[in-house]
Amino acid sequence: EISPPKRTKDSRFNRETSGQQQVAAELAFRKEPRVMNDYVPYNEKDYKKKYETDKDNYWQLGKLGPEIAPEVAQKQAKMQEIKDNDRRVNLANRMAIQEQAGRPKREAPKTLSKREKAIEFAKNVPKPTLKRDDKGEEEA
Repeated sequence: EISPPKRTKDSRFNRETSGQQQVAAELAFRKEPRVMNDYVPYNEKDYKKKYETDKDNYWQLGKLGPEIAPEVAQKQAKMQEIKDNDRRVNLANRMAIQEQAGRPKREAPKTLSKREKAIEFAKNVPKPTLKRDDKGEEEA
């Protein structure tokens, strides 16, 4: 049975009756799943059949488009011009990079190590000539 609500100072502002409050509280905290008898699963065919318009009788009218102030139109034109220029410069830079990639790179002259320098010097040093005696023997 429903017991009458306790009267407080704020009870005059409560417009629901105590019975409605109790039913609402029961529904909110019920643990069993709610039964949905009227639920019917649909698929794409059903949706198209119900909501698709007749394509023969449908045509799209023109659109008005936004109303653009002259100052805004000038700014947009300037921005478009800048974008076009950027694209051109980007393309030119790409082409220049491709051309440079095809050329062989110049190699910097290799610096010789101390050992290699010594070997080069030794190749150019004249060998000593041998003196011959009257007897035909060689002396160092």
